[in-house]
This record gives sequence, structure tokens and C-alpha cells, in this order.
Amino acid sequence: MAHNVNEDILKFIGICVIAGVLVFYGAKLFKLQAKVLEGAANMSDEPAAEGSSTNGEAAKAAEFNKLLKARIAGLQDKLLISKYRTEYENILLSLDDFMKLNMLQTVLQLKPNQESEPGKPNPNMVIFGALKSMSDARGTLNGIMTYLDSQ
Repeated sequence: MAHNVNEDILKFIGICVIAGVLVFYGAKLFKLQAKVLEGAANMSDEPAAEGSSTNGEAAKAAEFNKLLKARIAGLQDKLLISKYRTEYENILLSLDDFMKLNMLQTVLQLKPNQESEPGKPNPNMVIFGALKSMSDARGTLNGIMTYLDSQ
């Protein structure tokens, strides 16, 4: 009899889990449908005049750009690049040296004779992934330096 009770409990739990998943996906579907309906309700019956920035995506883009320019101006005021350019360049150069030394240290962790275990990634490939990330970071630092030079 205990075996049947355990089976019944497991069946009940399984049904609850399935019901929970269905409710979750149903809620997501209704949210998506509500967004689609809201977007359709907000659409104007008349198309915006060509080149008009008062309706639709053009208005959103113009507002976005306005907000972005205000944020850029705020960052420029905060960072004072013209005043602290040398310090910023020194930081970037130090970070570049730091990254190159870390890359060298990472290269020295390679084990040419090591083979990967079945079902696991090759440890050397993981190291190469880390090197790629560091190389990308150095490229980003170079991009920032180029930006500073243009200011």
C-alpha cells in the first residue's frame, strides 16, 4: 500500500510541475499578445509624412539621440578629458602592459601534451579562449586610446 501512496504523490507532483510550466508559458503568451495589441492600438490610422519626425520610429529615434547626446555631454563634463588626458593615457598604457603580461602568463599555462578527457573541453582550448578575451580587451583599450587622441 505504501508503494501506491508514493506513486500517487509522485504523480501529483508531476502534474503540479506540468501545470506550473503550462501556466508560465501561458502567461508569457498573454504578455506577448498584450504587447502586440498595445502596439497595434498605438498605431496611427494616417501614415506619417515622409521625413516627419513627429510620429512612429523617427520620433523615438530623435528622442533617443537627444537623450544620448545629453548623457555624452554629462560624461564629458565629468571626465574632463582635456584636463586629465595624460593621466587617462597613462592608465590605458599601464592596462595594456598588464594585459600583455597576463597573456604571457596564460600562454605559459598551455600543456602541449595534454589531451582532453572524453566529454570535457580540451583545457588548452579553454586557455586559448581566455587569450582571445584578453586580446579583445586590448583592442578595446586601443580603441579608447584612439578616441582620447581624437579629443
